[in-house]
Amino acid sequence: MPRTQFSRNVLTVMSGTIISQGVLFLTTPILARLFSPADYGIFNKYFQIVTTVAVLATCKYEILSVLPKKKKDAINIITFAFGITVLVSLISLFIILLAPKTIENFLKTDGLGNWMIYLPLSIFLIGTYQILENYFLRKKDYKRLRAGVVSQSLSRVTLNIGIGLTSALKGGLIIGYIGGQIASLIVLLIKRYKYLYINIKKYFDWKYCLEIAREYRKVALPLIPTNFIGSFNNLLPIIFLGYMYNNDVVGLYGIGFTIVNLPMMIIGKALSDVSYKHTIDIINSQNSLSQYVERVVARLLVIGIVPIIFLALFAQPVFVFFLGNKWLEAGLYVQILMPYFFFRFISSPITLFTQTGKTHIFLYFQIMFLIMTAAALMIGKIVMLTSIGCIVLLSISNSICYFVLCLINYKISGATISNTYSEIKVFLLEINKLYMFKIFKKIDSNGKTRMG
Repeated sequence: MPRTQFSRNVLTVMSGTIISQGVLFLTTPILARLFSPADYGIFNKYFQIVTTVAVLATCKYEILSVLPKKKKDAINIITFAFGITVLVSLISLFIILLAPKTIENFLKTDGLGNWMIYLPLSIFLIGTYQILENYFLRKKDYKRLRAGVVSQSLSRVTLNIGIGLTSALKGGLIIGYIGGQIASLIVLLIKRYKYLYINIKKYFDWKYCLEIAREYRKVALPLIPTNFIGSFNNLLPIIFLGYMYNNDVVGLYGIGFTIVNLPMMIIGKALSDVSYKHTIDIINSQNSLSQYVERVVARLLVIGIVPIIFLALFAQPVFVFFLGNKWLEAGLYVQILMPYFFFRFISSPITLFTQTGKTHIFLYFQIMFLIMTAAALMIGKIVMLTSIGCIVLLSISNSICYFVLCLINYKISGATISNTYSEIKVFLLEINKLYMFKIFKKIDSNGKTRMG
């Protein structure tokens, strides 16, 4: 893929992510005044439970739809993944109907059991969206993906604000989240559902579907424990903070994490989505991944260093100004977590485990991350630290893990730190040239105006 085409694809996906995350980011000050930290605590627990269980929704077959060269293989893979999604959703519904109060008591959250009935719906929506997302990545229909993420955010915040203004209902943030999921699916399927239906009808065959599923299971199945543990790594601090402290602490941690994560996702998620297909093309053409990894990391370092330093120094006053006094402690949590955010920002978009068939290494990394996270939280509990002390330990352990992840990806790709440093200098020179070009263009324009 030519560099200009790759750049256009990144910008197409990124523009949707910018709008989507921008809507969530800009409306957060409104929602923070309509909902309490405890409300956010309930939502964060629900969200993390859903995303953790949703890993099982497709058994990770959906990401494999990008790999086959034949359309018939891809169609049968996504059909198989959808069948698993329906099955997992029905099983989760059965479990929730049997023991909603047990789950609520386990998580120590008042009122969450009443909202857990929506878990199967959320699982189904997440699984279906992931299947369609990867299918449109295969088709390189990046504009469709952009429309999907934008509609999700707009619908979500509209519902959240409406519920916040008209009701004191706990869990209103959950309703907005589900509404956004439904809206994004509708947008993805508009003018495409007939095409999908025709292709499924043409290519789908149960026997062949099972053969393809068996053929790709060595790639898909190792991803299940890897991704499940990864999602559980996000859930663990939420559960632990709820146990040790209260829903307010969970809400403060959750909103701080979300606000910092939103702008980082603008670059990281868009780049990661396009890079997944791009790195596969590089591998298939038997070219080296090292230069690509070095270039990406160099640009992420240059782009991310200034806002990361700023938030590390001034997150507390920023949070108070935009969200209100009740979110002061969330700003402090963010300052503590900035080293972790930094290493996560530069390492996540360059993960190469699935593309290179080294998913077992990523599993080992996730297990290490889980052990270190649990150890940090357990130490905090044993020595009876405050929530701030506990998050300090969490930041240290998570920062170490993502630094190791970056080193692993460098090893896989053959990238080097010295070449990355050279790429940083090249990128800074490109920025300087662009800046100077704009200055001289402005001077030239002003000169012509005066002469006129």
